[in-house]
Amino acid sequence: MFTNRTVLSVGQEQLEFFYKNQQMKFLWFITFLLALVGMIAGDACPKGFKAQNNQCVSQRPVHGDCPKGSTYSAKVNLCVHN
Repeated sequence: MFTNRTVLSVGQEQLEFFYKNQQMKFLWFITFLLALVGMIAGDACPKGFKAQNNQCVSQRPVHGDCPKGSTYSAKVNLCVHN
């Protein structure tokens, strides 16, 4: 009778470990997915800029400076986001 209780408690501990291990795997999977979504969303150009030749560019105003966070590039005649 004592032996059965010992085996039963060890079985419960193993089940609890397995359950916690499955939760941890799920949390890592969710963390990985959120990181991927963040990387994809981070690749987009800021508002007011458009993607062109792997750069975020914007038209330079005739009288004025480039939008904040960008510099004028004479090579492409556009404002290029830094």
